[in-house]
Amino acid sequence: YLKMVDQMSKEEALEEVKQLENILGNDKLFNGVVDATFNEFDQDKNGVIDREEMGDLLRTIYEEVKRPQPTEEHIKQIFSETDKDDSGTIEKDELKSLIRHL
Repeated sequence: YLKMVDQMSKEEALEEVKQLENILGNDKLFNGVVDATFNEFDQDKNGVIDREEMGDLLRTIYEEVKRPQPTEEHIKQIFSETDKDDSGTIEKDELKSLIRHL
């Protein structure tokens, strides 16, 4: 999990950055992270992430990085911005785009 930067030593922070760069710079590794994340949060296993599942994903991320929980309005906004094809669901490619921009 990601620690808060202000709780890390300089060395720990640099190591976290290197790990993130490694994931983002390695398509196979990045796709594996996206696949695992998608599969974990696609709770009904229908091949897409709906707004409720996206809320669970965002709340988990915010908890991991020790940030205040996102509001329902913030979840709706991120969902809307991520749902590029306006299908009302998030497909894996849309989740990839969101994760790259986090």
